[in-house]
Amino acid sequence: MTITLTSSNTEYLTKCEKEINNYLKRSIFQMTLDGFENWNQYMINAFYKYCKNRSVLPKLDNQQQIILYGPINNVYEVNQKYQLTNALIQEKTNLLSIFSKNTSFNNFNIMLSSSSDDATISYRLANHLIDEGFSVSINSNQSTEFDYISKEINKSVCIILFLSENYFKDELCEKEAKYANEIEKSLIPVKVQNYEPIEWLQKLIEKESCFQLLGSESHSKLEYDKLLLKIVSFSEYFLNNQS
Repeated sequence: MTITLTSSNTEYLTKCEKEINNYLKRSIFQMTLDGFENWNQYMINAFYKYCKNRSVLPKLDNQQQIILYGPINNVYEVNQKYQLTNALIQEKTNLLSIFSKNTSFNNFNIMLSSSSDDATISYRLANHLIDEGFSVSINSNQSTEFDYISKEINKSVCIILFLSENYFKDELCEKEAKYANEIEKSLIPVKVQNYEPIEWLQKLIEKESCFQLLGSESHSKLEYDKLLLKIVSFSEYFLNNQS
């Protein structure tokens, strides 16, 4: 970026140039990252898009390191995105190294437990997870046949609970969550509403880390990456215990 200053007064011109340089030094932060080793093109494109949305400029230097330029808080957010992606790559590599040749993420079922009023959000997450290669169960027809639901829970690696006031009031959701907890399935609470769990729901998840798929797009993307990392970690733990 080039800024051209013009003035008939050299003293004013020098003073203005100094003020601009001081402002840029205060406002623009720089951070160096290792590079894109083991990243696929989709991950790289998603990272650049995230940088653009956060007003951060990423540049590759001669050593293939990534130099980030931008507002300090935004640069740290982009760095968090970068570190999460690297962690996901490592976890997936570890998981794949354990798999037999005929094994894929499709062997690892994830159950989504949500109120029918939150179906749009749950389907959106289901599609993301399917794109990642996971097998996903969701009570799309809001079946009240608990025998069917319990079988889906039994074969799942983990259960994602979509926390909202709707979820708390839904008797079927309560039954699903309590059954999953009873048979010691891993529970992953995800907030889809600015809502604080109470009573049975609070007790059920009080020891669990809660993800928040609400707020700004950039925040939601970071939370999704954290959630995905958690799911992959559960899958690796599950597979190690099966061998």
